[in-house]
Amino acid sequence: NFLGFEWRSSFAYFTEKHRLSSINQFSYLRINDDTFLNTGYQHFRFNLFKDRKVHPEFFTQYQYDNFRGLDPRLLAGAGMRHRLYKNEYFTFIFSVGGMFEFERWKHPVTEAIIDKSLWKSTNYIIVRIKITGSADLNAIQYFQTGYDSEIKSFRNRYNAELNLNTRISK
Repeated sequence: NFLGFEWRSSFAYFTEKHRLSSINQFSYLRINDDTFLNTGYQHFRFNLFKDRKVHPEFFTQYQYDNFRGLDPRLLAGAGMRHRLYKNEYFTFIFSVGGMFEFERWKHPVTEAIIDKSLWKSTNYIIVRIKITGSADLNAIQYFQTGYDSEIKSFRNRYNAELNLNTRISK
């Protein structure tokens, strides 16, 4: 017996001056009676004065991944978003910020619970290219890092995404 599904969504609500967005992903896979894969995240972001070249943004996220023994990963932070270039066809944005991250891990062999909390810098670069009047290509790369005094080293996270966005209504 096999049951699997994946759901991804991205929503944004725009006011005259601000934007609230939500990015979500859920993946589930069960083989016979065993859950093999159960991962997901919910990410919320609030941009104040979104039309300014430099403006603040605030975010929070909940994430879980039973395959790797992570539940939960919680984070909250803020940053300054810089729009370096924008014309009708091309946009280049970067952001520099900080966040607090909490993770709870279950060791795969001993099943011991390990809690980890870190302050991290969080940074990203966005490149957006307009393809048509209702579609654009959006590439985003995140880099997060924080010093862990227990291991006397930095803990880094890098993530890259490429999305095709289309408008379905005004």
